[in-house]
Amino acid sequence: MKRANHCFVFSLRRSFFLLEFIIAYYIILTVNMQGRIPYTGFTLLPFPNPRAMFFSPMPKRILIVEDEISVRNAVRIFLEHHSPFEVCGEAANGVEAVDKAVALQPDIVILDLSMPHMNGIEAASLLRSRLPLVPIVVYTMFGDVLGKSLASALGVAAIVSKSDGLAILLARIEALLASTTLVQPPVAK
Repeated sequence: MKRANHCFVFSLRRSFFLLEFIIAYYIILTVNMQGRIPYTGFTLLPFPNPRAMFFSPMPKRILIVEDEISVRNAVRIFLEHHSPFEVCGEAANGVEAVDKAVALQPDIVILDLSMPHMNGIEAASLLRSRLPLVPIVVYTMFGDVLGKSLASALGVAAIVSKSDGLAILLARIEALLASTTLVQPPVAK
């Protein structure tokens, strides 16, 4: 008698579970059909595109090279709050910039010109030779000092004056990362 009672309780639990499953399936199917969404196994996932779960793109990584810590922090904070990009590292001079760029493999480098130990022109030249596909954006107060011919020779993709502000810097970064070439795109205003 005890064995039969145990099997009856087990069978009853399984029946309730099956009933709950059928009701949940019916509700999901009904809601999806009313919303005209074809039912798939991925319908309940929080991704609008089921492939996004498996092929989610990594955020673009930025290396900030600036000797003034206040400017470096301002750029980092602005990018963290106003863009989908990730600041992967910071450097205070050209020597650190080259070392960190090689180690971190960023998608783009923001580079100041006037820095101790190795200036931005030397750093840009070394970065271009070691990471030829990584665009370099020169963000400096001395934008007019670096002519377009010298910038092209160094492999600098864009020059943004600090007086233009961080919004222009972000627009230029977005344009460069969206571009398939390293040619300097027009400034978005």
